[in-house]
Formats: sequence, C-alpha cells, structure tokens
Amino acid sequence: MSPAALVFGTAVNLDRSIIDVVSQGEGEHPDIVQIQEILVQAARLNQDQTFNPGPSTSDVFAIGDQVLVTYPTRPDSKLTPKLMGPYTITSRSNDIYEVINPATRRTQTYHATRLRRFVSNGLLTDIELVAMDEDSYLVQEILAHRGGPNKTSFEFLIRWDGYGAEDDQWLPYLEVRDLEALDYYLECHPLF
Repeated sequence: MSPAALVFGTAVNLDRSIIDVVSQGEGEHPDIVQIQEILVQAARLNQDQTFNPGPSTSDVFAIGDQVLVTYPTRPDSKLTPKLMGPYTITSRSNDIYEVINPATRRTQTYHATRLRRFVSNGLLTDIELVAMDEDSYLVQEILAHRGGPNKTSFEFLIRWDGYGAEDDQWLPYLEVRDLEALDYYLECHPLF
C-alpha cells in the first residue's frame, strides 16, 4: 500500500469541491463556494486560451499592429521558439495579411489563423527580437573596406552590435549589400 493510500484512502474522489459543503452544513460557506466556482471558471478559461491559442472570430488586426506568426509546419527544432516575429501589419485583404519584417524590410503574406497578437515587454526592440528568431546579428557599423575595382571584390570590416573590436569581421559585398550600415558608410566614403 502506498503512503498516499494510507493518508487519503484507496479511492480518491476528484468530483468533490474544495470545501465539503455537506459536512460543514448547508449554507455556512456560500461565499467560499461562489468564489471557488469563479476560480474554476477562470482556470478553465485560462486553460482554453493557453492550449487553444488560435485566433477567434473577433481577432481582426489593424494596419500597424504587431503580430507573431506560427511556423507553417513546426519549428526547426524543439529549442526554436514556436512563433516568429514580431512583424508589423502593412495591409489586409479579407483574412490575408501582409506583414513586414523590421530587420530585413521584406514583406510576406499570411492567413489570419497563423497570426497572434504581440505585446512587447519593452526590453528589446523589434529588430533585436526578429534577429533572435533568425539566428542573425545586428551590425553596429562598417569600419573599413578593402579590395576593388568592382563591387563584388570589395570586403567590409563589420563591427557587430554588442561585441567588441576582437569580434570585428571582414565580409564580402554580397553579404552586406542590403545593410543600412553600408548605405551610411558609402555616404561618408564614396566607392562606386
């Protein structure tokens, strides 16, 4: 016999209430029973929202809202977050939303069933959050260049955001051509 069976008996009644109203006498604890019923309803609602987080018919996102997007099938690994983003909604056509990735500035379209409302905690910027999703790093600035005479033969010395000079790295033009930091660098150092 288990220790639990010795303490609680062999038959556990899971349908009883937290406070046994019958043993206390009817009507002695009506407030506690009402509070218990409210707590059970709140717990059920919380479980429904946690385990069935799909959008309801009232989930309509406005242009400019921030959303998270579910993966089409499943994440790459069990350590990958279940949602991508946050992305900003740029347009809507029925249940199809166009969103923009703040890090890459690329737009993509998703059905409303794949979107979840995003609420920021204020600790990280949207670009930092998206960079975490994509295993990418943010560029603080471009420090120097080498190579020539055509664009594809240039390399640029990159300073990564949050890293020191010991982590600076030379990258080819094809890997940095879409960076805002390159636009700024070329304004100061015209090469092309």
